[in-house]
Amino acid sequence: MIPALEHFSFRELEYETLSVPAFDGTPLHVERAGRPDGPVVLLANGIGVRWYGFAPLFERLAPEACVLSWDYRGMGGSMPLQSAQLEICDEAGDALAILDALAPGQKVAALGWSMGVPVLVEAHRRGPDRFSRMALVFGAPGLPFVHAFSPNIDRLIQSILGAAVSQPVAPLLLRAGLSRVEPAVREFLYQIRFAGRRTDPELFQMCVKGVLANRLENYGRTLIGLCR
Repeated sequence: MIPALEHFSFRELEYETLSVPAFDGTPLHVERAGRPDGPVVLLANGIGVRWYGFAPLFERLAPEACVLSWDYRGMGGSMPLQSAQLEICDEAGDALAILDALAPGQKVAALGWSMGVPVLVEAHRRGPDRFSRMALVFGAPGLPFVHAFSPNIDRLIQSILGAAVSQPVAPLLLRAGLSRVEPAVREFLYQIRFAGRRTDPELFQMCVKGVLANRLENYGRTLIGLCR
């Protein structure tokens, strides 16, 4: 039994925060809401996006289900990293560790969005008996840059990101620049309807701000983990 670290409410829904240890000791920050005795639904978010990216789904599902979502390793509250492992297979292992801790022996429904798609596909490959059904939204299984673009583009992205994160000063300079333009970036992305015309403006602003608040070297290394 893993005790809750914190209880809070958002838009009249009660949440609790838990910490689940990963295979390497990295604390995985988990949000849970809904019926403790209900069927479990696991939500796998986009890269760097925190629980509030799924707030409407939490609200819709909570009356009937126990809903879980987590911060990917090295991002949000899933810190500090205890190893350098940031591959999709590691993220999938984290998903299974959360299920082992919070839904032992249960088959769960799962929804993956963006990076959550390859994470859940790999988790299902490793533990097909843990899932009853799965919805995969706006993402690609396996290596997304290969599927979305080409192997050459994938290698180019990997090279650029690898060079950037290998320079200790690069994340610091990028962070300094982003701190100046963050409000403008959030407003620009919302105005161009980056996430759709019916996107909740408050949640969208929270999501962009949350992504930009991540440690940029971990964000870059996670992107590299999505490459070949």
